[in-house]
Amino acid sequence: MKCLVCNAIHEQNVCPRCGFPVVEIPGDYEAGLKALQPTVAKYRNDFAKKINVALVVHNYDYDNDLEYMGEEKLPFGNAGALMSAEKWLDVKFINVLSRKTFPVTLNVSVEGQPDYILTLEINNLPSETIQVGISLDESFDFRLIFRDTSGNTVSSDAMPLLK
Repeated sequence: MKCLVCNAIHEQNVCPRCGFPVVEIPGDYEAGLKALQPTVAKYRNDFAKKINVALVVHNYDYDNDLEYMGEEKLPFGNAGALMSAEKWLDVKFINVLSRKTFPVTLNVSVEGQPDYILTLEINNLPSETIQVGISLDESFDFRLIFRDTSGNTVSSDAMPLLK
């Protein structure tokens, strides 16, 4: 079955990704689906507000022979806000131009569940600084977006945000 809220394919009575129950629609499927849309939209919006996404960055002290200073989580916000528009962090990151790719790590927290990490390997941009953004669709699939100093953007492939 396909979840009406997050489009996950599963064979359970309740979606394992978002918790929405399976709904049997007797008779005219399209009319039943249309009647359910307000309920589905409300559940999706309420559930999305329980999901927070942050970029994980590792900080180094450049004045001290690149001493590792620890990690920091830079919040993009909750999934409900991310569905309405692209969200850009107000930070520009120094890019190591000699790398062909670089890892990007996201921390995802869903209320009532343990946090989890998503790591992507991204093709590098020919720019000395990079800004990072994210977009999220109603199926809870996300794309990371990278902007160079000229304003050119590239996006990652769409990936599921939810496990």
